[in-house]
Amino acid sequence: MGVSGGSGSRHRSRRRLHASSSGFPVVLVCIAVVVAGIWLGRHVYNALLSAGQPSLPGTTPVVAPETWSVAPPGADLWWVQVGAFLDPARAQEVEAGLRERGFPGHTVSRPPEPVFHKVRAGIFGLEAAARAMQQDLEAAGYAVYVSRLPVNAHPVTIAAGDRDYLQEVGVGLELLGEYLVRQAAWWGADGAWRTDRGLLQTELARVGPGLRQFQMEMAARLVPAGSEALHRQVAALVDLSVNNLTELEAYVAGGDQERMVAAMVEYMRLVDAYDRFWAAE
Repeated sequence: MGVSGGSGSRHRSRRRLHASSSGFPVVLVCIAVVVAGIWLGRHVYNALLSAGQPSLPGTTPVVAPETWSVAPPGADLWWVQVGAFLDPARAQEVEAGLRERGFPGHTVSRPPEPVFHKVRAGIFGLEAAARAMQQDLEAAGYAVYVSRLPVNAHPVTIAAGDRDYLQEVGVGLELLGEYLVRQAAWWGADGAWRTDRGLLQTELARVGPGLRQFQMEMAARLVPAGSEALHRQVAALVDLSVNNLTELEAYVAGGDQERMVAAMVEYMRLVDAYDRFWAAE
């Protein structure tokens, strides 16, 4: 009896040991899961805690696209208008009539609806110059309206992208804006609405090379991805400025009144395009 009882106890001990051994891997798995959960939670917590903090040395931060701010020159320009029409054909007729009589004519058409097609005959830096043109136009039979056209003077963010490219564009736009505002003072400098050839010769020699250099840089520049639309707009602006510059140079060289009128037309186109550009940014 005693031998039989001892054998049963040994069998029960083996069963308990077997049961304990079979549950051991499960315990290890549970411990591993808990440890992994703690590590993952701490990693996520640290990531959230460091968000927005300066990067440590040796790390590579994610760099947001650069922006570039440009301050257009502040100025009050004076424009001379000879009509505002709902019918674009009528506006074109008035514009053509101005040119036939030796005056510049440029039509500006802008929303919102209804779109009025405004026919302008000049833009000046001084009200007195605008009034001088007004007198000439009224003597020719036109009804004339003179008004102030402010040029934006607040810094504007022009884009996001490659910093070197945006810096180059920003410097060029500031040069173009300076040219636009300074030219407004050239018209009417001789006491009438026309330009003084001696003054122009000096001024064009100063600003001309920079504008042409900017035009060449824009034509040859490798445009970064995402800046294509900005590049087209700025290239169109500098092309208009160089066209205007060319007409002024031709007037200075020959004193041709038709080239003087053409220069004012190009200038009005430039002012309108420049104003549209900043209004869209």
